[in-house]
Amino acid sequence: METWMDVLWYPFIQVLVFGLIALYFAEGGGLERSQHIILGLVLWQVIAVGQYSVSLSVMWEVWSHSFSNLFISPLTMKEFMAGQMIVSLLKAIVVFLMAAVLGGIFFKFSVFSLGWWLVIYFLELIVFAWASGMFILGLIFRFGVDIQSLAWSLIYLVQPLGAVFYPVEVLPAFLQKVAYLFPTTFIFEAARSQLRGVVDWQQINLATGVNLAYIVFGYWFMMRMLAKSKESGAFVRMEL
Repeated sequence: METWMDVLWYPFIQVLVFGLIALYFAEGGGLERSQHIILGLVLWQVIAVGQYSVSLSVMWEVWSHSFSNLFISPLTMKEFMAGQMIVSLLKAIVVFLMAAVLGGIFFKFSVFSLGWWLVIYFLELIVFAWASGMFILGLIFRFGVDIQSLAWSLIYLVQPLGAVFYPVEVLPAFLQKVAYLFPTTFIFEAARSQLRGVVDWQQINLATGVNLAYIVFGYWFMMRMLAKSKESGAFVRMEL
């Protein structure tokens, strides 16, 4: 599956993302839209690093044949995941700051112009990253390491559909409804709106509501699939 991801998945996502960015720039407004791209790139790091850290933390344990051994101790899955979420938060902060500084030095755009609202956007995105990571882990628990490449590739589906670099209106009409299934859509729309001097509370509130649903479902799904994998023996076979 890793081969198919490299050969088909990433080219598919790149064509979608850059094609839609090209359409966005074709409408004019170069400077403002350039800022939107940089804003999207900087904030995207929160999602990518947060999700990667949560999902790959388990995969590293599986690859080293030590994941099941962790639970011989009194450690619970809830405690393990809490630890990974804290670590992913710290990693996301470091990478975000690095990306923000690079954006300021090379492109003369400071994401810190968003002020303290940036903290809200960051927290919304890291919660989505955690929820996505747990959902992906649930899939891996259920179907095994044959689909382990989803741990680092599935999240990129959000880039073209989650309004990361451009507003929802750029998407084809049939995909615009899909975009609103992702909390990222509301957060990036709110961040772009704030660059124009308008704080869009409605978008932020909607993002919070969708995020709550995601994090609850992601955790439930992961724990449900973990229980099923233990019942079927798939949990042990993952490390064979």
